[in-house]
Amino acid sequence: VFDTQKVTPAKKVTNNFSSVNGCKLITDDGIMALVKNQNYILSLSLAETSMTDQGLKDVARIYSKAATYLGLTILFLGHIDSCHSLQALTVSFCPYISDIGVTYVSKCTPLTNFESGFCTQLSNLSIREV
Repeated sequence: VFDTQKVTPAKKVTNNFSSVNGCKLITDDGIMALVKNQNYILSLSLAETSMTDQGLKDVARIYSKAATYLGLTILFLGHIDSCHSLQALTVSFCPYISDIGVTYVSKCTPLTNFESGFCTQLSNLSIREV
């Protein structure tokens, strides 16, 4: 027997800490679904996921909007609380994260805690960016 009742979208919630540590099958799409339903995140832990640079770029961009003023594109933060609330990011054991992805997030918000153990594609540039 199938339930034909409509599925309602998840409510946006306030959550200070979101973690999907060790969920190796979670990809960029899963992280985007998680982040889109959060109003306020202080800490995001993505250790041992299949997150990529593109996913981190999308996370950083989700809160950015582009406005055009006199032919110039000006970037501003659409959901300022969400983007600037992020203080801690963990990407340890994420083999698909490089300096590029970390740079995207660091441009969005000043991180006070950054964990990146066993990330073979990160260099001194990531450390300088955060």
